[in-house]
Amino acid sequence: MYNIDKEMRKFYRTKVVLAQSEQKSLIEKKDLNLDRLKGGLKEYNEENDTNYKIVDSMVQGSVAMQTVVQAEENNYDIDVGIVFNKSNLPAPKSSENNTTTVKNIVHDALLKKSSFFKTPPEKRTNCIRIQYANGYHIDFAIYRREKNEQGEYIYQHCGADWNYRNPRSITKWFKERDRVHSFNLKRIVRLLKAYLKQDSSWSVPGGLIQSVLADECIQISDRLDKMLYDTIIEIINRLDIDTEAYNPVDTDDNGNKITLLTTESHKDKMTKMKNYLDKGIKKLSVLFDESCTKEQAFTAWADFFNHNYWTELAENSVQKSLSETFSKFAGIEDDIYDFDETEEFIEDLYPISSTQYSLKIECKVEQKGYRIDSLQNFLRFNKFLNPHKKLHFKIIENTVPYPYKIFWKVLNRGKDAERRNEIRGQIIKGNSGDDVRIENTKFSGNHIVYCYIVKDGECVAKDSIIVPIEAN
Repeated sequence: MYNIDKEMRKFYRTKVVLAQSEQKSLIEKKDLNLDRLKGGLKEYNEENDTNYKIVDSMVQGSVAMQTVVQAEENNYDIDVGIVFNKSNLPAPKSSENNTTTVKNIVHDALLKKSSFFKTPPEKRTNCIRIQYANGYHIDFAIYRREKNEQGEYIYQHCGADWNYRNPRSITKWFKERDRVHSFNLKRIVRLLKAYLKQDSSWSVPGGLIQSVLADECIQISDRLDKMLYDTIIEIINRLDIDTEAYNPVDTDDNGNKITLLTTESHKDKMTKMKNYLDKGIKKLSVLFDESCTKEQAFTAWADFFNHNYWTELAENSVQKSLSETFSKFAGIEDDIYDFDETEEFIEDLYPISSTQYSLKIECKVEQKGYRIDSLQNFLRFNKFLNPHKKLHFKIIENTVPYPYKIFWKVLNRGKDAERRNEIRGQIIKGNSGDDVRIENTKFSGNHIVYCYIVKDGECVAKDSIIVPIEAN
């Protein structure tokens, strides 16, 4: 198969992955509208002499799994889970469940902020939807929680009925599977979405089903182009045998798998997706010809993705070298790297408690020939640190009553981290009673060290320090 791994990785990074600034914007939109909902709920409580309160919230779906891809007209969907304590909600009357009542409360609260919306909030079976004029929409999925005998929260989702479902379980599943596949699952899901979104008339299953199929069928390779091709072939073969798909984390009350295809329309979309993939993969047959040229390879991928990135590469490849093509085409620079996205987020693992305790960490710098001094004092005279220094992070203030768990996160930022494929960002449990973490400065960038305290299954305190490192 003709090797265009380098070009595929640059396509993936520059034309498929949603920029960090855009991902941040989606989270900010979530925060803004969550604040609006809470404001509307406050007005609802004042008018109805009630005290309904959202005790937890989290991003779900493709935004949480970070599989959102670039889209025209800002047509993004943001899934947000909101959680109430079960004891805080109205009790069902006689044999009726109270899902409709609870959805009405959230819907009425959002209506009080309706001047911000393109159309009035829409009550759906599984969520309350808000549609915006600039293309994106937000789905508020409602949950209730209560503690079991072990002190753990048990969650139920508000649909046609109350169904047991942990709002963080899908996100946890996907990120664990991404780790198992050496952080390649996210790459394949994004590329699949980029292909299947090229024609707005195509009717295909949603992102969760695409992720389930990608996890089941992924064919790991050190080449991204080959990994994508081989995985699509495996998905086609799998759908030839069976077009069913199951929830990867939840089962019914009898322990049986739960289908993700609840209607005939959903099943029809699986068949259509198989046909779209089959049609697309046939366009790549030239890649296996011994006489295949660079221009033919680019043209084949242009036909597959229907994207001018590949078209312009094909046109330029006739007369220009690869280096010239990339230096002048589409603003692509040589310092764009495809790195493993290893960062984790505490809100994906634990609820953030509304009761926050005080936590403060400090950093001291150790270097040969000098006495240990605080990072604050060091930066007072030097704007940046240099590599090859030892950093001691220590908790100096913590009002959380014991017992609790300490977690640390070290996130590397900047081109050096991407080039070295060392952005890190995993959340790591500290040793029992250990309030110190030692790190070394290795390469330039604005790095961040986070500390979290988790008590009774909730994050109750957090702090962070920015560590600017400059190259020698």
